[in-house]
Amino acid sequence: MFIYRRVSSWDLIPLVSNFVSTKRTVHLPCFMIEPHVRNPKFTGREVILQELAHTLLPQNRATGSKSSLQQFVLCGLGGVGKTEIAVEFAFANQDKFDAVFFVPADKIPKLDAAFSKISVALSLEDASQPKNHVDIDANWLIIFDNVDEPDDLYDYWPIDGRGSILITSRDPLSKTAHSVDAPSVDLNPFNPDEARKLLQRLTRMNNDGEAALQICDLLGGLPLAISQMAQIIRRQYLSYSTFLDLYNDDTQRKELYKTNTIQRATYRHNLASVWAFESLSPHARSLLEIIGFLDPDCIQERLLMKAAEKLAPFEYPDTLATFYVARAQLVQAANIKLNTDTNDISVHRLVQEAIRSQMTDDRTKEAVHYTTTLLVTCWPPLDVANKHATKRWKECQALFPHVLRLSGVYAKMLQSNNIEPDVRLATVLNDAGWWQHEIGMSHRSKDVNFLFHLALQICCKCPKGGPRTLLIDIYHSLGAIANETNQKQECLKYTQEEHSLRLEAFRANPIRDYRLGSAHCQLGIALLMNGDAPAAINSLKTSIEEFKLAEGFTKAMLSIPYTNLGFAFWVAGELNSASAVLEMGIKDREEMFGKLDTDSFKCGWLHYALGNVRWSQGQLDASFNLHNTCLLQYKGTIGNNHHRTADACHKVAQHYIRLKLFPSASILIDQALKIWNADAEIYKPEIARTTFLKAKMLRTMGDDASDEYYNQASALRYEIIGNVEESGKHLEESDFDSLVTFWSR
Repeated sequence: MFIYRRVSSWDLIPLVSNFVSTKRTVHLPCFMIEPHVRNPKFTGREVILQELAHTLLPQNRATGSKSSLQQFVLCGLGGVGKTEIAVEFAFANQDKFDAVFFVPADKIPKLDAAFSKISVALSLEDASQPKNHVDIDANWLIIFDNVDEPDDLYDYWPIDGRGSILITSRDPLSKTAHSVDAPSVDLNPFNPDEARKLLQRLTRMNNDGEAALQICDLLGGLPLAISQMAQIIRRQYLSYSTFLDLYNDDTQRKELYKTNTIQRATYRHNLASVWAFESLSPHARSLLEIIGFLDPDCIQERLLMKAAEKLAPFEYPDTLATFYVARAQLVQAANIKLNTDTNDISVHRLVQEAIRSQMTDDRTKEAVHYTTTLLVTCWPPLDVANKHATKRWKECQALFPHVLRLSGVYAKMLQSNNIEPDVRLATVLNDAGWWQHEIGMSHRSKDVNFLFHLALQICCKCPKGGPRTLLIDIYHSLGAIANETNQKQECLKYTQEEHSLRLEAFRANPIRDYRLGSAHCQLGIALLMNGDAPAAINSLKTSIEEFKLAEGFTKAMLSIPYTNLGFAFWVAGELNSASAVLEMGIKDREEMFGKLDTDSFKCGWLHYALGNVRWSQGQLDASFNLHNTCLLQYKGTIGNNHHRTADACHKVAQHYIRLKLFPSASILIDQALKIWNADAEIYKPEIARTTFLKAKMLRTMGDDASDEYYNQASALRYEIIGNVEESGKHLEESDFDSLVTFWSR
């Protein structure tokens, strides 16, 4: 092994020493792991330790190899346990090496000092003599710990010998800086079970394992965070549940991060210091502060760059060059991870919590404002005249987690009056909630309703209730959500509010736009849900007339009111009228988009409604073709797991049962039930109806299992309407059709 110490410009080395060296007796064994001591509470990481042993232990080198350097790199963010693993490996395997050296490598002076001590300890030099460069014929291990700059190791890198090198670093470039083939690991936080074991071991509290798991989940499985919070729990005599109450309070959580806990003598960092935010450049810190308010798992780089120039007052990197420099600094410090294949960024949520905890209230307001600016700039706008178009869904899906994450922070600040209402954010919240409705996620009422009601709160805190148009749009969205989640009274309440506000706005400013026709249409839907078909028909007819008078009118605007009017005529038994209006709707779409377009689900929905009409007219083959066409169109637009796709599966299954194609019917019935069971409470009417259809199919097949499904369907029907039935066998499909919304029948 050649041990090197960097030669400074002021070192004077006698010329003769370049040609003549004195052979010294090397002092072995030599173990220099100080100041580290073995951690008796080291937990987990067995797989990583096995990988290190397989790569670095002398007995695993090729037999007879005189010169075989082995290398392994541990990468990861601060606090994930890189140094602890290296220390544990060194102590656990020191008897397998002739020499072990633990070298702090974050600064060049530390490297110089460490190699001087190594030379003296090996008897290669004494303190008064320049160091000789001597080949050590021994099995050795060098641990370069906390390598901030991989290039700094070049002057200290062993070039030969029977040695092993272990590097710990936050910088991903360390994995390939000295060998492109070196094994490496991107160290992840603990999994839930490992994290729980560590917390319980450190707190010496083995009770309440569920609360322990909750704490570890909040801490993201980060060993340093678990260690620090375990000390707080232990030294303040807290139960797990009491600690959770503290941690879930924003103010208290900030104080917990700042708490001085007694760390091991060799590791002085805590959550307030381990990520060294104070060493970041203003651009890098501002970038990290914005990242702190986004979803941590997949942050699209284009999102961070698209509106950069608008964030210049925040000291945000406003050019590509400054952005890349700032990003590189964060990557090298392991504050963020960069996926070079997708250019997506991820960040540990504790890094987000930590950077936010160091921000003043004013700085936090600024960061929220500019994060909103990013999202508003990047969110694909909704074409209100062509709602449900699928072309923007992919982009919405990518950005939605960020909207949800920011809205959670914003809601708390708004509630405590720590931030001004931002209409821009309210607009995006309404649009994001509407997109969830479009893709069939209305049943996610917790997330979806949260977005709409936060948007309402923002409007209410604005002068005069905020922009009237936005308020109308929010009520429209809430009514549509209630419509698709079987909440007929809620649907009527919100749509009447929308309708009233829209007419009031029209009287104040008599300009006809898409929203006036939409308000009449939504009211017609709510009236039909609540059993008033005549009033619904009148409202839907008015809707169509208003759409035709609207600025920028196109026939595509009529698809939804035509479909709902067709359903209303069908429910009222006016089958010829229903047939005529639905045929007109299909004809209009074909003129605009071609046959069976995939612009949205609307083409399929028109076919679905007309299929119902043909069924009622006794034209069963025509009905089958229409329903089957609808199912195929749905699969190509809204996908296999949308609740509307479940409706179509049910209808086509009815046809297969009629044709005695039971295997195909069974597949579609099971798919429908799978979709609706995503929220069995909201979709209880649909589940009851399709369970009854399954029972009917099984009875037709002579399968005794039908009794079980009849009983299930009957029990569900009783839960919904309260009528006691002796047996589901005495019920008819019409008894279950009446349970579901008209457009699902």
